[in-house]
Amino acid sequence: MTRRSPFRKGLLLLLAAVQVLMLAMVACGKAPAGNLATTPPTSEPEGRIAASPLAILTSAGADTLVRQSGASDWVQGKAGMTLGRGYAVKTGAGGATITLFEGTTVELDKSTEVDLSELNTGQGAATAVRLKQEVGKTISRVKKLADPAARYEIETAAAVAAVRGTTMLVDVALDGTTTVGNIEGAVSVTARGVEVSVPPGSHSVVPPGQAPGAPQPGATPSVAVVPVTTPPPAESSTPAIGPVASVARVTMSVTADRQSVYAGDAITYTYTVNNAGDLPLSNVSVVDDKAGPATYDSGDADGNRILAGGETWTFSARYVAGITDVGQLKNTAKASGSAQGQTASASAGTSIEVVGLAVKITSLTQGSVVGRSVLVSGTVNDPSVREVTLALNGSPRTLTVTGGSFTASVELAMGTNTITVIVTKAGGISATDTVVLEPAGR
Repeated sequence: MTRRSPFRKGLLLLLAAVQVLMLAMVACGKAPAGNLATTPPTSEPEGRIAASPLAILTSAGADTLVRQSGASDWVQGKAGMTLGRGYAVKTGAGGATITLFEGTTVELDKSTEVDLSELNTGQGAATAVRLKQEVGKTISRVKKLADPAARYEIETAAAVAAVRGTTMLVDVALDGTTTVGNIEGAVSVTARGVEVSVPPGSHSVVPPGQAPGAPQPGATPSVAVVPVTTPPPAESSTPAIGPVASVARVTMSVTADRQSVYAGDAITYTYTVNNAGDLPLSNVSVVDDKAGPATYDSGDADGNRILAGGETWTFSARYVAGITDVGQLKNTAKASGSAQGQTASASAGTSIEVVGLAVKITSLTQGSVVGRSVLVSGTVNDPSVREVTLALNGSPRTLTVTGGSFTASVELAMGTNTITVIVTKAGGISATDTVVLEPAGR
């Protein structure tokens, strides 16, 4: 057996001790000085976000609320609260300000709600910020985007507004109508596949379902916000849970039972009302500016006359289109309810085409000379009409309308004869056509 010398044995023990010490330092997150070969950790759990948050609520009114990503409850918003992708911020009587990771600020007016849909810091991809603005007014003061692929967008129910290093106003009404104003810089708005550039000092209005309107003078920068305050150091990226503020809110939609009608036809409007807030609503009603008060139809499952969260009520109303409605008939309905001293309301509307009633004599020409026996034929444009009145020199008779057409033989008197065809509908709707004839052979 080979016997090791005491010196060699001591050297081996020393090397083993040094190796154990290095392993212990690595386990504690420390590397020996001068060790350039040390591999950095492959992940930074929470560290980077805690040190450099994606967004901070830099100012908040007393009634500002925040909802975390994936949560259903709102919590009290406080200055200094760290936000992230998927968070939502909602203001009440006061305003709020959000500061994003690259220095952009978003100022929220009262009664405004935004969702932080996308926050990409640019690590491995172009910087991308996309907010979804549900309602209210915001002013975005966007830092200049040097990367051509970078983007800052605000999505609403009606349009998408995009900016590059500029100051932009976005105003979303309760019915979704969106106003995009360019206070300074470069702004564009897109809807229905149409993109419109908005010059500085002007704005474009986008109704839901329509393309952006032509730019109009005035950027309308009328947002009042809470002054920015320096936030205290954030201890963590999770907002502190505070008392939940209860909010009364209602949403609605309107549909018509047809897209076009003839004057004198009845239209049935259907209204869908949802409780979108935190409080059960009482005294819920719908009033249409054309059809008047709507009738409740269904949805109150427990019959307590309270629109609870998760319930959907339907109402309906009937309206007869008149002569003055010929063209595009637009209606606007308002749903409202109350809870704990709060009043919640929402408006929505729709548009349908109203065609005027018309009748035409096609077999005879005004002022022509004919024989004593003539054939009177013609058409009616409304398929619901089943009969017309034919008056010869003031003497009426009824003709049947089939497939939109009528025909009859008449005997003219000597001299001038007046033939009039009259069509009428309920509500005093009527149309006429007249020809004057003189038979030959007096």
